[in-house]
Amino acid sequence: MLMGKSSVFKHPGVKAFFLYFVASQINDPLSVNFGGVPVTPLQIAILAGVAMNIKYWSPFVYKKLSLFYLFLLVIVFYTLVKLLSEGEMNLYFLTFTFNLLWVTTVSSSIVKIPIRKADYILILQRLILLLIPSVLFGMYELVTNKYAFPEGLGGAMKQGIDEGNFYVRGGFRDKFDFSSFIVLAPIIYLSCYFNDIKFSLLYKLIAFISVILLLSSYSSSVIIAFGVVVIYCFVFIANLRKSLGLVAFAVILIIGSLTYITQSNIYKTQMNAYNLKYQRQVEDKDESSFRWVAFNVGMEHFLDRPFLGFGLDNSKKVIFKYAPTISPKPTNSHNYFVNNLVDFGLLGFSILTGALVSLFLFYRKIRKWRSLIKPMADLVTLLLIFNVITFQTYYHTFDRSMYFILIFLIFLYFSLKLNDESAGMRTQDLSGGRRNPGVEVGSGA
Repeated sequence: MLMGKSSVFKHPGVKAFFLYFVASQINDPLSVNFGGVPVTPLQIAILAGVAMNIKYWSPFVYKKLSLFYLFLLVIVFYTLVKLLSEGEMNLYFLTFTFNLLWVTTVSSSIVKIPIRKADYILILQRLILLLIPSVLFGMYELVTNKYAFPEGLGGAMKQGIDEGNFYVRGGFRDKFDFSSFIVLAPIIYLSCYFNDIKFSLLYKLIAFISVILLLSSYSSSVIIAFGVVVIYCFVFIANLRKSLGLVAFAVILIIGSLTYITQSNIYKTQMNAYNLKYQRQVEDKDESSFRWVAFNVGMEHFLDRPFLGFGLDNSKKVIFKYAPTISPKPTNSHNYFVNNLVDFGLLGFSILTGALVSLFLFYRKIRKWRSLIKPMADLVTLLLIFNVITFQTYYHTFDRSMYFILIFLIFLYFSLKLNDESAGMRTQDLSGGRRNPGVEVGSGA
């Protein structure tokens, strides 16, 4: 059964996705602890989404998702080891479990109840509108030079504050999380713009402000990744007319943004912080980049325990132990590969990497249907490029909302093919076994 235009936002999978999307933006400031047990908006959104879609749940909506379940077992094993050996309870296994349950349940719903082709653009437009809270929080910080949430309900936001340094972070504890979330607005806009999808002024304004805010976050990882995404658009997606229009707009945006940002207090504090950070030397090495030093230290000591690694979240401690002058506190290498190798060794690293590669190959296969709905195909491609770049320049455990939003969008695109096939089957039935060329596939006709 296809969901009609009037009912697309009543689709249980779409509703669960939007709820998850909004909760991700307010999760950090509204999270609280009850007796040491965290209670967060994202947990509530996940449980609500699972409840709405549980009857459609297929744990292996795509068979190679089994590797993610195997990685979950790895996380549980290392969590128990850490608890027994160090007396520390790491909640990575819990957050990963919640997100994996959510994405498999909601994706199963999307696959089993396909959406009309025309409604995919409506969903993308709604996503841009749902970024308004983050845009407003970020604008407040940019204008006032004050954090929108200095502490948050449970005090978690305070942990993300770097004394003597200020950056725009919106409703997130970390500037990387904030900027890698609002980057969705310009990426969605680009994927539609180059495919002649018209957006009203409001959507353009949200995308425009989002670019200014991600620049003001000073998250170099996100800025670099977004730059690569824009270059990819020019080289592989754009036509000459579209390119010229975007170049003119980009020049105005860059000049205006740089003029404003370089005169702001944020810029001055950031430059002072960077000068302090990059003037540090590590041991006797003449290194100016703490990331490069952390990377080298991590790779060197990965070889000490290559198969099982040093244990969950211990990569930061290893790097700090052998390169203590990089930072006054434990840090990471800002690289997905190094941190996972040091934490989990080849065992856990190969499982998670295998899961990600299998997901990429799955998308590469379904991307052959790009002609069905190009904006969706280009959006997922751009987000994959974005995440591949940030994997090289930053590190988070694989339980961040952005990763599971990307997985969901892959299955949302996959459902379009099923939609197309079901439309073809109905057409065959109506035409006595022959395809009726007069019926548009995927239209729900």
